[in-house]
Amino acid sequence: MQNLVSVSSEGGSTSAIETMNRAVPAILRGIRRGVPFIARRQVEITPSAPTLVDAAAVTETLVPPLYTVPLAAEPGGNRGYIAVDGRAISFLLEGTLGGDGRDVPQLDPEGLSAAQRAFISRLMSNVVGTLSGAMRSAIGLSLTALPQDDGEKAVTGSMVALTLRFEVLIQDEEEDDPDEFLFADMDEENDDDSPAIDTFGTIVIAVAKSALIAARRQASRPRTKVNPRVVGSLENTNVEIAAELGRVTLPLGQLLSMRPGDTLRLPIAVGSAIDLRVGNERLLKAHPTTSGSQLAIRIAGEGPAVAEPAA
Repeated sequence: MQNLVSVSSEGGSTSAIETMNRAVPAILRGIRRGVPFIARRQVEITPSAPTLVDAAAVTETLVPPLYTVPLAAEPGGNRGYIAVDGRAISFLLEGTLGGDGRDVPQLDPEGLSAAQRAFISRLMSNVVGTLSGAMRSAIGLSLTALPQDDGEKAVTGSMVALTLRFEVLIQDEEEDDPDEFLFADMDEENDDDSPAIDTFGTIVIAVAKSALIAARRQASRPRTKVNPRVVGSLENTNVEIAAELGRVTLPLGQLLSMRPGDTLRLPIAVGSAIDLRVGNERLLKAHPTTSGSQLAIRIAGEGPAVAEPAA
């Protein structure tokens, strides 16, 4: 992979890579939960070593057509994304629809059809949910899928990328087993007597280095033990919750000159999560929605565990 960023202890690179590496077993569990047929077909998910890369280089070696899911990573409101290559999309499409691995569709390298895009979108939405739950338990990092047309999806900077490959044993036709995923198109023959393996599709999970560092720092903070009796006595206490769309700093003169009809641009993209606050502390992330004729919010994930000073 080109544009490899040199790994050093400076800037927390080593810490970020170690954090992602610690999450690998949980990531594999999350993928299997999101795509149940993988376990039934005895498909192995083989991870690479996490690598620090420039954001623009993450998808350079993937086979088109690609499908990417922009992500928001918490804590810290950092970015990331999941990229699925064309072979993996074919694999997931055929397997999810109940195929036996013998008739994997050939995709147009120029792009996915509307039906194929709709399928992979639904599937990856489920995968992001199971993956986020697994990573939150392992390293305290939550992932939320962002809209495909999100205005901030062009990610820059250093990211830690983990490559996952679907690997399947090639069986002899005489030993045909309907529960196995079979492929006749081996990439190459092995020189020894070990079973042939076909790599059938690649998924890359890339998370901003800063997100992994923030998760590690938050996990290292000492947790205060709370007496459960105290918690029980406070359960019926009312608190005021504020859904904060965004904050902006303005010169006082500009604020005083504002009139009805003026537009105030907020530093938040359409579709991004907003903060739920109690007092001055961010507790949760949420997405605006509607409930009947009223505005509402849908909880998306946890916020930071520390208070932020008001702007």
